Amino acid sequence: MWDRILLILTVFMLAMVWAAIPPHRTIAAVSSDPTVCVTPITWVQTIQSTATPTALITTPTNGAKVTSILAGVQDAVNTYYLNVLMNSNAGNQHQLGQFRMPLGAGFTIGVAPHNQLQQIGGLPIDSDNNPYMFVPSTFTLQILLGSASSVANPVQVTATGCLF
Repeated sequence: MWDRILLILTVFMLAMVWAAIPPHRTIAAVSSDPTVCVTPITWVQTIQSTATPTALITTPTNGAKVTSILAGVQDAVNTYYLNVLMNSNAGNQHQLGQFRMPLGAGFTIGVAPHNQLQQIGGLPIDSDNNPYMFVPSTFTLQILLGSASSVANPVQVTATGCLF
């Protein structure tokens, strides 16, 4: 008899604890948690010129969370440098870093694409234990090529993340 009562109480207590725990991730149109992805998206750019920065993510309506910025180049001979910039609509430009790409990154067997985001220090960590960057609605994330590439070997930049 006491065994049944103890079992019923245990099940009741577990049910109450289960009901009190919020779901791990909730996808909603508006979220106060900046690490919850609402609309997954991929941004892609091909860059050849060193003259002006190329917009990778342009003023997202509610902001964007960027989880990776991968860069690759087919050229296995020349060295390429990429600058990651954040530009406000007011015209203020902030350089987040300049990074040297490995030769043939992303196109040569055994050479992975270069993840620019992991090279930027001080970024917050999301619930998946990955660094991320928030791009506010009044900013543009830009990439500037530090050394010119050729038409045959453009630099390919792919960013992944989500829109809020």
